[in-house]
Amino acid sequence: MGHKRGMRSLVFCSLVLSLLGLTDTALARRESKLRYPYSLVWTTAVRMVFVDYASPITEKDRDEGYFLFAFVHEGKEHPGSFEVIQESEDGARVVVQIPAMPSYVEQMLIDKLVRKLSQDHGSPREPKRPPEEKKPSAPPEGEEDGDKPSEDEGDKAPREGEPADKPKKAKRDEE
Repeated sequence: MGHKRGMRSLVFCSLVLSLLGLTDTALARRESKLRYPYSLVWTTAVRMVFVDYASPITEKDRDEGYFLFAFVHEGKEHPGSFEVIQESEDGARVVVQIPAMPSYVEQMLIDKLVRKLSQDHGSPREPKRPPEEKKPSAPPEGEEDGDKPSEDEGDKAPREGEPADKPKKAKRDEE
């Protein structure tokens, strides 16, 4: 009886693990937002897939923002797609799908694209922010705009009738 029970547990575990493996593959889709212009992301992604991975591009439409390719793994071709979507003036989003492969392969392609963009084109752009309005700073409490004390009280302007460059006496000269 113990042998049958162990066998059922083994079959059940195998079934669960295989279903988990299928789920990871069937739902394979990775995406990421990048702070590079659309044109740079597009050309770098096409070049990376075609040159670095030696994967044939089977269809591409730059205006629609996608290309289809055959990802080569262990001598076998697996169909995949790469979408580049313009998010803003200085940013794009990429979506990679290779349904026959585990999702980590798609993430690997995105990570490689980010490294390649950085190596080829430098750091990503900082997002553009609208210019901040400068508010006039309020004078400290108890002071009017024109009544600010000078920072160095010893450098006062000479009084009427005094020469402008009157030498100051040092303390030791007074003794």
